Amino acid sequence: MTLKSRALILIFIQALFSGTLAAAQPAGKNAAAQPAEKSATAPSSEKAPATQSAAPRDTTVSITRIVGEVGDQFVTSREVRINSAVEQAFREKPATEKGFTIPDPTERSFSGEASKVLDEWAVFFEAKSLGSAAVSKSEVARVVALVQDRWANQPVWVSLEVGADELRQMVERKLAADEFQKLKSDPALSPISDEEA
Repeated sequence: MTLKSRALILIFIQALFSGTLAAAQPAGKNAAAQPAEKSATAPSSEKAPATQSAAPRDTTVSITRIVGEVGDQFVTSREVRINSAVEQAFREKPATEKGFTIPDPTERSFSGEASKVLDEWAVFFEAKSLGSAAVSKSEVARVVALVQDRWANQPVWVSLEVGADELRQMVERKLAADEFQKLKSDPALSPISDEEA
């Protein structure tokens, strides 16, 4: 991933989290949520009902947002949260001093977590294009078991509704990206120039 594309991704993430997380009601919602006023032509002897029901308010809450894009792959806030949980279980290292936690999209650290996922996708796509994205099934099964043991009974994990295939694919991507990063950073495998030979 080039420096320019990373900068564009970071600008996008910063713009996304710099105030767009506040819940905004569509125009006209305030008027619909207030009870209708009594008509001016209604007779004054008519009494208002004891309980007036207001029009129902839209309480739909978005549980995921697109936080970035790598190639044709969109990365959502839900994916970032799941990835953080997988990372903590895989590394057996808590995200904060408070212990193992799944970040909320409103937290300051969330944009950093999103950047990690975007970088991981970019490395995975590079590994895949070079044919080195294969990982052992036993290692995938081991990491999936670690994740399930760590988070299975946590309400925040349950609320993310992570499917078995989704978790397996995420673990495979993470392992492939890690292996490729190690391969790229191994000095024994770096190309030798003519002058060095």
